[in-house]
Amino acid sequence: MTKSIIITGAGRGIGKACAEVFLEAGWRVGLVGRNLAALEAVAAGNPAALVMQCDVSDAKGVTQAFEDAAKSWSGLGAIFNNAGVALLSKTIDEIDVEAWREVIDVNLTGSFICAQAAFRIMRDQARRAGGSSTTGRCRHMRRAGVRRRIRPRNMRSLA
Repeated sequence: MTKSIIITGAGRGIGKACAEVFLEAGWRVGLVGRNLAALEAVAAGNPAALVMQCDVSDAKGVTQAFEDAAKSWSGLGAIFNNAGVALLSKTIDEIDVEAWREVIDVNLTGSFICAQAAFRIMRDQARRAGGSSTTGRCRHMRRAGVRRRIRPRNMRSLA
């Protein structure tokens, strides 16, 4: 099975660079972003690239795009939550509340929406393959007596 990944913010910057690397490595790559022309330029006619124009803060659009990709590829292997917007250098009293809300919607809510959509697909894949969710694997490991140390032995608690 060919490896697959969805990359948000794939039209420019780090997302574009990562998408190009994954495409060169033979992965199927879902290119998510708002700018269709930028996404098509990254895809450059590569049949392994799937242009997925959508706004990551739109839950219905994201869910539909991710489901379409998973159906097209018969699954989803990974997600790179890279989409983000930034405010120009301003002091807090100069930032418009609507601009701040867009930052929160894209950078936080958008990442959550994309992770949620990808998790649903991956959990369903595991169930169809006879596996279990990550939560199920952790419970199984605890029953088998496997314990994971949260902190290194030489780290002291300040409490």
